[in-house]
Amino acid sequence: MSLQISNLSKSYGRVRALNDVSLAVNPGEVLGIMGVNGAGKSTLLNCICGFATPDAGAIELGGRGICGQRPDHVSRAGVGRTFQVPRSFRSLTVLENLLVVPARGEPSGILFDRAHHALEKVKLATLANNYAGELSGGQQKLLELARILILEPQVVLFDEPLAGMHSDLCRVFLDEVAEMLSRSVAVMLVCHDPGILYRLARDIVVLHEGRVLSSGSPAVVRNDPAVIEAYLGVQH
Repeated sequence: MSLQISNLSKSYGRVRALNDVSLAVNPGEVLGIMGVNGAGKSTLLNCICGFATPDAGAIELGGRGICGQRPDHVSRAGVGRTFQVPRSFRSLTVLENLLVVPARGEPSGILFDRAHHALEKVKLATLANNYAGELSGGQQKLLELARILILEPQVVLFDEPLAGMHSDLCRVFLDEVAEMLSRSVAVMLVCHDPGILYRLARDIVVLHEGRVLSSGSPAVVRNDPAVIEAYLGVQH
């Protein structure tokens, strides 16, 4: 299922966080989102997921409009998201965190089995009965990934998933992303490290001060003088 963003704009008072942004995320592909702090990356994800309401523009999931819908409706429509700062229920166990999911009419035993399977995939099965608050920062991010596996969305939005994560945990994440792509899941990856996006993404959109500064293949974006100047302050 594809995600189409058309002419999206969002302001907070006099600050224009997004200004006429258009992009598309296609099944089985990674769309990378780059940008310095304040570029509009988090606002973009918040508008897609229903945490913020755009002032203008359209958001379509598989051709159906989802702009302005509540977060739970967007999730049930097939969009999953992780956060830059993981949002777990710290006073619940790791396993219990996965059992708190939108109802799908499944027997509790099936959900329990699926939760255990998801924890095995992200290498957290041995910590199933630990409190989520006891996990390291990287493990917290893998717990969010396990939640994505439970929900089985058709579009996944990752917000800085590898920041601060140990290389061994990064490999677990990358393996799961590869599996998602093999199942034709569309992936939007927000990442501060251009090298990671150049390696993983089919196409990249660079945001700067709320606008699309550059877009295209990694080769196009990597050599765009406007991107080089925005990131390095080097004029060409």
